[in-house]
Amino acid sequence: MGIQQRSKMACGPNRARLLCMLALTFGFFVVEVVVSRITSSLSMLSDSFHMLSDVLALVVALVAVRFAERTHSTKKNTFGWIRAEVMGALVNAIFLTARAPTRAA
Repeated sequence: MGIQQRSKMACGPNRARLLCMLALTFGFFVVEVVVSRITSSLSMLSDSFHMLSDVLALVVALVAVRFAERTHSTKKNTFGWIRAEVMGALVNAIFLTARAPTRAA
């Protein structure tokens, strides 16, 4: 079994899980926004935007998995796009670090 076949087998279940979590998180975001507007709850509205940041992180992870699935090793690109998942984790870590000071207030 080659590297390309193993990477496709490993990414399939991860992508399905990410899509499921993305749908659930986005659904909760919409529900929290609607309920916070109906009840005029500022704390629920702020929590809904926290859920939105989770949705953005899941989108970054999903894009990284999609790039990793398109793995074509060449002489120039020996690993193809398999390291896109690591770069996606780096983007999420930078986003989380940049967002942390704003959550402390």
